[in-house]
Amino acid sequence: MKAHYTMVEPLKELTDDQNLAKYKAYNWGKFFATQRCSNFQKLDVENIQISHFRLSQKSG
Repeated sequence: MKAHYTMVEPLKELTDDQNLAKYKAYNWGKFFATQRCSNFQKLDVENIQISHFRLSQKSG
């Protein structure tokens, strides 16, 4: 399924030096699969949450 290869990322048109991205890009398929599997079994990896992709904002 092609959607599993989709990268989710901030739109370049909406980000600039004054409007920094709040989240880094991530692979939708990997995120979805890890979320789905973690609901049914204990994995040896941390359950991926959207908050894991949050970027720290440097104060200027």
